[in-house]
Amino acid sequence: MGEVILKFVSNHSWTGKMGLFNSMASALLSGASQAQVQSKLLPAVVQVVNGFPGGLEGLAERFRQGGLAEVLGSWISSGPNLPVQTSQLSAVLGQSILSQLVVKSGLNESVVLEGLQQLLPALIKQSSVGGVLQTDKPLDASSLLASVGQLLGSKLA
Repeated sequence: MGEVILKFVSNHSWTGKMGLFNSMASALLSGASQAQVQSKLLPAVVQVVNGFPGGLEGLAERFRQGGLAEVLGSWISSGPNLPVQTSQLSAVLGQSILSQLVVKSGLNESVVLEGLQQLLPALIKQSSVGGVLQTDKPLDASSLLASVGQLLGSKLA
């Protein structure tokens, strides 16, 4: 009887089925964890951007100078957002800004960078009207939380 069970187990691809299960579980958990990351990261980003020389426009200028003008332009426009790599974010933001975000959010640097890949495009898009980045007032975390959360929620769903 033990040989039959052993033969049955060895002849079936349990790994694939468990892999599918693990993938589904991971996807469900990642949606929740992404929301948690964003809820910690957004207030930190707002605080850092508001304290940044030139505020949101100053940050946008760093993206332009860092060779990401086309990516930034897609975030400002009403069209789809071009993706940004964590290495590009790291280069444009620099260690000083990243360190501030790590300290203020309580997240590690790689999680911050991964979170910024979704958060910054949504934040810039939300701060733009008619293809123009609105920089006349400081960012407000409470008003942005709901609107950015809706934008991110549609991507997480």
